[in-house]
Amino acid sequence: MAKTRRNKVLVFILVLLTVMNISISLEDLPNKSLLKLSGEVQAAGNCFYDKYKAIGPYESRYDRTTDTYSGSFQYSTIPTYDTYSFNPAIGKYSVSGERKISSNSYWIGSGYYLEDNGSTLVSVSVQIRPDIYNVYKVKDYYKAYYLGTCTKGELVQQNIAAADGAYPINGQHTDGYWYVKKTQPSIQTVSPANNYILNEQSNCAPYMTVIDPDGETLTCKLYIDSVVKETRTATNTSTPQTVTFNSLNIADLENGSHTLKFEVSDGVFDPVTQTINIIVDKLPTISNVACTPQDIGISISTTASDAITPVSNLQYRYTVGNIVSNWISQSTYSVSSLLPDTIYLVKVEVRDASGNIAISEQQVRTKLQVPQAATGNATVSSMDISVNDSNPAATLYQVMAGGSYVTSGGTLSSSPQWIALTNKKVTVTGLSQNTAYAVKVKAKNSAGTESGFSPQITAVTLAQPPSNIALERSINSLKLSWDAINNATYIVELDGNTLVSLTDNTYTNDSLAADSTHHYRVRTVNAGGAGPWSSYIEGTTFPNPPETAPVISITGKTQSSVTIGWDAAAGADGYEIEVDEEIDKDTDLNLIYTTATEYTHEGLEPDSLHSYHVRARNDGGHSGWSEVIQVRTLPKPPGVPQNVVASPSRYGISLSWDEAEGAAGYSIALEGSSGSYTRTTTLAAITIDGLLSNSTYTYKIRAYNDGGSSDWSNGQAVTTWPEIPSAPANIMASAEKEAITLSWYSSYFAEGYDIEIDGAEIINNITGTSYTNKGLTAGTAHSYRIRAGNISGKSGWSALAEISTLPLETAGSDEASEMANVAAVVTNKSVTISWQAVKAEVQYEVEADGIITDNGKDTVYSQSGLEPSTFHSYRVRTRDKNGNGEWCAAISLFTLPDPPNAPEDVTAIAASTQIKLSWTKEDGVAYEVEIDGASVDAGEVSEYIHSGLAPGTAHTYRVRGRNISGVTSWSNPVTISTAGLSYQIECTSGTEFNFALLASDIRDFGNMTFVVAYDPEKLEVTDLCEYTEGYDTASGRIPGTNITVQNNTAGRIELTVKESITPGTSWSGEITTIIFKPKIDGEANIDFNIE
Repeated sequence: MAKTRRNKVLVFILVLLTVMNISISLEDLPNKSLLKLSGEVQAAGNCFYDKYKAIGPYESRYDRTTDTYSGSFQYSTIPTYDTYSFNPAIGKYSVSGERKISSNSYWIGSGYYLEDNGSTLVSVSVQIRPDIYNVYKVKDYYKAYYLGTCTKGELVQQNIAAADGAYPINGQHTDGYWYVKKTQPSIQTVSPANNYILNEQSNCAPYMTVIDPDGETLTCKLYIDSVVKETRTATNTSTPQTVTFNSLNIADLENGSHTLKFEVSDGVFDPVTQTINIIVDKLPTISNVACTPQDIGISISTTASDAITPVSNLQYRYTVGNIVSNWISQSTYSVSSLLPDTIYLVKVEVRDASGNIAISEQQVRTKLQVPQAATGNATVSSMDISVNDSNPAATLYQVMAGGSYVTSGGTLSSSPQWIALTNKKVTVTGLSQNTAYAVKVKAKNSAGTESGFSPQITAVTLAQPPSNIALERSINSLKLSWDAINNATYIVELDGNTLVSLTDNTYTNDSLAADSTHHYRVRTVNAGGAGPWSSYIEGTTFPNPPETAPVISITGKTQSSVTIGWDAAAGADGYEIEVDEEIDKDTDLNLIYTTATEYTHEGLEPDSLHSYHVRARNDGGHSGWSEVIQVRTLPKPPGVPQNVVASPSRYGISLSWDEAEGAAGYSIALEGSSGSYTRTTTLAAITIDGLLSNSTYTYKIRAYNDGGSSDWSNGQAVTTWPEIPSAPANIMASAEKEAITLSWYSSYFAEGYDIEIDGAEIINNITGTSYTNKGLTAGTAHSYRIRAGNISGKSGWSALAEISTLPLETAGSDEASEMANVAAVVTNKSVTISWQAVKAEVQYEVEADGIITDNGKDTVYSQSGLEPSTFHSYRVRTRDKNGNGEWCAAISLFTLPDPPNAPEDVTAIAASTQIKLSWTKEDGVAYEVEIDGASVDAGEVSEYIHSGLAPGTAHTYRVRGRNISGVTSWSNPVTISTAGLSYQIECTSGTEFNFALLASDIRDFGNMTFVVAYDPEKLEVTDLCEYTEGYDTASGRIPGTNITVQNNTAGRIELTVKESITPGTSWSGEITTIIFKPKIDGEANIDFNIE
C-alpha cells in the first residue's frame, strides 16, 4: 500500500511519448494490466482548457549489496523487470535497456515515488515470499516496472482559451502536459414539477440537481415570477449535486399560476436556466356552520366557497363525536343515536377539487331527554319509581308522587326537590297502603336546563292482609272469614300449595278428614298487585267423638281429697266428670272438665263417702259415661303412742306402749352402734333381736293409719345387756390358822361373783374381787370355785383352788407362827413368793406342790417352768438352829394364762354408712379396736360394727386382744371404704373439668388402692395429675410425685401412694386431681372407692 505525501503525485515515473496514438502493452505484468498513452484532438471552436502536469505510476525492484531487508514477500510466478534510465534533457526517467527475466528475480511489490525534479527514487516498502526466502538484497542499479498510463497531475494554468481541438479533451499533450477541456454545467432535474398545485398546507421546498464535469463551484439561483428569491453555491460538482432552497411561503402568493426559474453558472460559460409553472390553490372558505341539537341527534348545515373549485364540486365530511361520515356532496347532514345532554365536538371539513380541506369545529350539546316514569316493587308502604331515559348519570330529577315531591331519602316533601338517582331509581317510602299515586318526572342538567314532565302514570300501593281473620271449625270443614276491603279481591293459600282466588271475604274448605290440621293464609289483591300474606292460621277439624268410656280407678286419697284416674281414651282431648251425682245430665251443667287423666276432689271431710263417673270428650262430642265408683276419704292420723316401755336383753330390746286411737299399725325406729333398724307392727309391742350386747340404742315410735302417721314419740335410750362374763382364771388363796383369803382378777362385764366353798356352800353376789373365809379350824383343808355373773347370766365355775389353814404351833416353839407381808408374783410360767423376815438368823423351808425345799435365810422363793393356767400350792415355815420350826404361811394360786395372740383373721365388710369387723375370739380375751388411730374397748366379742360413716370414705382398723397376762400386738391394719360414692357430672362436650381425690386419717398407705371408675364412652382422661407440668396418662410412677399408676385402662384408674407415716400419726389431704374431657353433652357418672 502506497503512502500519500502532500505536493507529490502517486506514480513512480512520467513517460513522455512524442508520438500520438501509441499504445504500449506489457503482457507479462503480473496483474495483466495495460499501459496506454492516448490523446484526442477536438474540432475547431472557442473552448477553454485547464493545463496540468502529467505523471505516471511505477513499481521498482532493485538490489543493493550494502543493505539487507526482511519481511513478508509476495511471490510472482513470472518475475520480470525493466531497466529505467534518467533523461537529463527532460529531467525524467524513461524505460530503456532490455527487458530481463531472471529466475533469481522476484516480484516484491515495492513502490517508489518520483519527487518533483524526477531525479530521486525512494523505497517505501519491501515484500518477499516467506516460504522460500526471508532475506532480500538490494542492488546498486535500478530496475523499474512500469504499471500503466500517465494521469493528470498538478494544475498549472486555468481557462486557456483556444480553438476547439487545440488540446486533448482530457489527456496528455505533446508538450508533456495534461490538458482538460472545460464543460458547461447543466441542470439535470428540478422540483416541483411543472404545473404543480400548492395550497396553504403544502410544504414545498424547491430544489435542482446540477452537475459540472469540470467540478467547478457553481452559483445556483431561484426566481419566482422573475424575481430572485434565493441564491446557493454548489461544490464537488463533478458528480450530481442537489441544491435545495427554502420552502415557499404560500401565504405570500396569490391564487393562480406563478413561474419558478432555476439558474446555474460556473462563471465561465453563460448561465444555464430552466423554468416551470406552479399553481397556488388555497383552502376553500367556510362561511357558516349551523348545528341544531335534538335530545339524541344533531342536524348540520354548511355554507362554503372556493376561488377555483365551483361550489357544486366541493366535497363535505362531517364528524360528530366518534361518528365520521364519508365525503359527500351535500352541505347538510344529520346524525342520530347520540346521548342526550351530552357535549359533542362537531367538525365540518370542506374539500376542493385540489384536495384542499378547510375545517370548522364547534362543541354542540344535545338536549335533555324527557324522561319516562315507571313504577315497580310496590309494597304496602313503598314503591320503586324508575326513570327511563338516556340522560347522563349526573342528571338531576324532580319526581312527584301524589302531588308531593320525592326527596333523595325517598320520603315525600311538599317543596320541590331535585335529586340524583342511583341507577335511575328511587324507593319511595312512607306511603299509605292500598292507595293510588299519580307519578311524573322531569330532568335538569348541570347548566340548569330542565326538560318537560314525563307523561303522568298511576301506581297503587299494595294492601295489607285482611284483618280479623277468623276460623270456624266442624268435623269435616273449616270456614275462614275476614273484614272486607274496598276495591280488592283475595287469594287464600291452602296447606302451602293450593291457591284460591276470591271476591268474597269468606271461604269454606269442605270435605276434610276429621281431626286433620290445615294451614291457611290470606292476602289482598288490588290494582298494585298482590299484597303480603297474612300470618299462617292453623285450623284443625274436630275429631270424631271418643267411642269408649274411660275406666276409673282410685289413684289417691287423703282426709280431705280423693284422686281418681283413668287411661287416656283414644281421640279424647279432655274429660267430663260427674261428682256425687250432682250433675244435671240433661243440660251438662256444672260438669267438671279436665284435660288430664286424673281428677282430685278436694275440700272433703275425713272418712266421708263419695261417687264419681267420667266420660271422654273432644271438640267433636263425647263418649258415654263410665261406671260409677265410690271412694271414702282417709281418716285422721292417730295420736303419738304413749307410755313406751323398753326391756333390753343381751341381744335385743322389747318395746311396749299404749294403743293409739285409730291406729292401724306402728313404726319403730331404732338406731345404735350396730346400725339403724326400722320395724312395723300392728300390735302395741315388739321385740327387736340381732343387736349387739352392751350397746346403747335410741328408739322412737309412731302410729299410722290410712290417713297418715303421727309424730314420733320422744327418743329414749336403752342399753342391751352385756355378754355373760368369763369365769375368773387367776384365783389366789392365802391361809391363816382360822381363815383363808381368796383374790382374783375381775372378769369383763362381771357385776358380781359367786364362791363355792368346799363343794357345798355358795356365797352369792360378792361385788369385789376378794373374799375371806373365816372361822375355820387350823390345819384343815378347804376347796373353792368362783364364778362371775351379771344381768345376762353367770359364767361357769372356775378351776378348783385348794388350800389348808395353818396348823397350830407346836408347844414350846419360840418361832413366830405367822409371817407378815406374804406376797406372790405370778406369770404364765413361774411363781415367785416373798415374805418379811421373822427375825435375824431364821432360816426357811418352802413346800411347793408338796415338795419341801430348804430356802435358807432367803425370804424370796421362785418356781419356774410351770404350765400356764395351772394351780400351785406353797407353804413356808421357819427353822431354828435345832432344825425345829412351824408352818407360818400358806398360799395357793394359778399361773397366768398365756397372753392372747394378735388376731390374724380380721375381716371387714363395708356398707354405705357402716363397716363390720370380725375376728376369731379366744376364751378369756377381751379386744380393743383401733379406728383411724383412736382405740375403742370392744370387750370379749368377736365382731365390731363401726356405724355413722359417710359413704365413700376410707377407714383403717387394727384389733388386739388382752387378758390378765397382758396385751397383744396390733393386728395388721385393714383399710376399707364405705360403699363408693357415685358422682353425677353435668358435662359439656370438649370442656374439661377437674376431679379431686381426697382422703383423711390415713395411717398406712401400704395396702390401699384408690380406684376411679367411669364410662369411657362418655369421658376420657387427659391428665392423671393436674399439678405436674406434663400430661400424665401412662402407667407407672408419675414423675415428681409419690403416686404410681397401677392401671389406666378405659373406664378404670388404679392409683397407689408411697408415703411414710410416722407411727401414731395420720395423713389427710388431696391424693391427686384428675382432668377429664367429656365426649358428650349431658350427664356422666364417676365412682370413687378405696380397695
